[in-house]
Amino acid sequence: MEDVSGVSRRLSTPELGAIFSLNLVQGVPAYFFTVALPVLLRDSGASLEVIGMAYVVWLPWALKWLWAPIFDSRPQIRYLVLRFSPGLLAAVFLSLIRFAPLGTTAPLLLLAALAACAGASLQIALAAEVIGRADDGGRAVANTLQVIGMTTGGVLGGAVLLWLASRIGWVPAILSGSALILVLGTTAFLIRPVRTLPGPRIAPWRSLRSSRVIGLVLLVGLSAAADGFLGARLLDSGHDAVEVGWYLGAFAMLAMLPAATGAGALLRRVGALATLRSLLLLKAALLVMLTLFPSHPLVSIALAVVCFAASASVMTATWQIYMSSVQPTAAASGFALLTSLEAMVLMFGGMAAGQVAARSGYSPIFYAAALAAVLGAAVSPLLLSDREVAP
Repeated sequence: MEDVSGVSRRLSTPELGAIFSLNLVQGVPAYFFTVALPVLLRDSGASLEVIGMAYVVWLPWALKWLWAPIFDSRPQIRYLVLRFSPGLLAAVFLSLIRFAPLGTTAPLLLLAALAACAGASLQIALAAEVIGRADDGGRAVANTLQVIGMTTGGVLGGAVLLWLASRIGWVPAILSGSALILVLGTTAFLIRPVRTLPGPRIAPWRSLRSSRVIGLVLLVGLSAAADGFLGARLLDSGHDAVEVGWYLGAFAMLAMLPAATGAGALLRRVGALATLRSLLLLKAALLVMLTLFPSHPLVSIALAVVCFAASASVMTATWQIYMSSVQPTAAASGFALLTSLEAMVLMFGGMAAGQVAARSGYSPIFYAAALAAVLGAAVSPLLLSDREVAP
């Protein structure tokens, strides 16, 4: 075990590869449950209220701050999570074999919640490693790889598995996904443990360098609250479930790859806040355009694809800000708190959006998300300065 005595070092190339792979491992079940599952539910006749309730899968992500402090006080726990949570994810995903695509909603949501618990713990452990080891430039590289890895997993979980299920059957498709998660999860052993002193036990909210970052978290979360309804909107426009899976699980996810890479380059060139402001304004424009062209299928598809890609870029920028806004000695606690708040906003915002969409259509929820994005871009200079988000 290497002794770094608390001094940050750059992540090695194998470790960066492991970060990519482990985020792909998170992405397969995450995007299956958040992209493919709503489409399957809608295709089986579920109401928009039920699809909105599917946002409950965000609950474990919203509560991960409860167990994150143990990753700071007992660093060795991080490596146990890194090495064994992929196996748990594979087992949970394998359990989907018992449920056909048109199975009952409650058991599927329970499996989604279990997968979210394992995925959230894996995310905290990885983030703590990146924050503790890398400088600002290294974090930009790691965050870009994390988003690209999650996106690649999203292509598989949100589209390829639906396509495989339609070609070779539900059971072989789920077996393939579970095996992929298990195999790629072994890359966690490439991340070398370092001997670090346990961090102090502090309240999660005291791990933030500036509490004003919470205001930005709320607005960013609200700007993404309508994203889960893009698939349902396309389905209601006449596309079948497999087509929508390809649009949002393949085309959109593949578009996320250059989008996340471009965001990473902007982070290093102009800084996190300037990058985030530009991306939020782009996201707002796309959401407004989605409401203006509801009767043009090809335009709606293109806008939905680009909107998902913009969301990946926003994620890259916000994770950079989150990592730079926490105390290095309480990295897991601080990062978990910020991402938990964002997940909570997504969960309740998505549930509320489902109720509104069922009564008034999709336009109001897209306009509301666009307004949140504009507000986030406008107030971010008032909430934080470049100095406060630089390590």
